[in-house]
Amino acid sequence: AVDVGCGAGATVLALARAVGPGGGVLGLDVSERLVARARERIAEAGLDATARVELADAALRPFAAEADLLFSRFGVMF
Repeated sequence: AVDVGCGAGATVLALARAVGPGGGVLGLDVSERLVARARERIAEAGLDATARVELADAALRPFAAEADLLFSRFGVMF
């Protein structure tokens, strides 16, 4: 799953729990501060093996091959 505009990671965490250990979640956001916080939250939740985040603009980063699900709570409004 790819979370576009993942912010501080709330939906990345929810998606990681939903896909379980057999899946994976990639969060993308353009805010360095929010990506840093999302990484902290992923580590605190012990979901490092399932979830990761990148500082990236989803409009510019190719990810189609690694995604079965594209999710965005707020990111698509931009």
